[in-house]
Amino acid sequence: MPQYPSLDLLLLTGAAGVMDALSYLHSGVFTANMTGNTVVLGLGLAGVNASRVPLCAAALGGFAIGALIGALVLVRPHGSLNSRNDIKIGLTLELPFVLAFTLMSAVVPAPSSWTTAMPPILTAACALGIQSVAVRNLDISGVATTFITGTITMAMIFVASRGKGDVARKGRNSAALLAGIFVFYVLSAAAGAKLAHQHEILSTAVPLVLITVVLIRAMMPKPHAH
Repeated sequence: MPQYPSLDLLLLTGAAGVMDALSYLHSGVFTANMTGNTVVLGLGLAGVNASRVPLCAAALGGFAIGALIGALVLVRPHGSLNSRNDIKIGLTLELPFVLAFTLMSAVVPAPSSWTTAMPPILTAACALGIQSVAVRNLDISGVATTFITGTITMAMIFVASRGKGDVARKGRNSAALLAGIFVFYVLSAAAGAKLAHQHEILSTAVPLVLITVVLIRAMMPKPHAH
């Protein structure tokens, strides 16, 4: 299978980074980083910031529901047959949840309680769960647009392999792409946080714009190779 366009992967990474940053700033939980939520949940159960427990549970549950939706639609017994079509379907499923997150964040830009914070957390986490499955279904070794641990691990494996061995031969992407995804995630989170302090409503629309751009690109006719 051919590589999926790196630009689209970076744009999806940017959307996830911004939503994760905004969710953490508003509610103290993540909507993409489920490992972080698990730690926060454990701390809450131990009595540290116990008020975050309902939101952590909502984020974990929303992400799981989104991943289930994506898996039911996209995961097939013999793997994906059309990466462009799969990402198009996945983003079509994701987009309504991102739109809901944007609209709810615009209505309640700074939630005052966990009951008002829970709906945008649920919708954002569900959207990123769908996105995780859609990108995973591309089967590009080491690439994930919603969590970074595996990306760093695979980048270091590619660096260590130096183009030799089975790992390097099976990898369809380079350490440079993986490093780019890491850097773009960090920069997107920083930009989302910065923008949230200056233009709250505008910051919540950024993920919607980025995902819409990728969806439009996926719907465009694929150029023929010469």
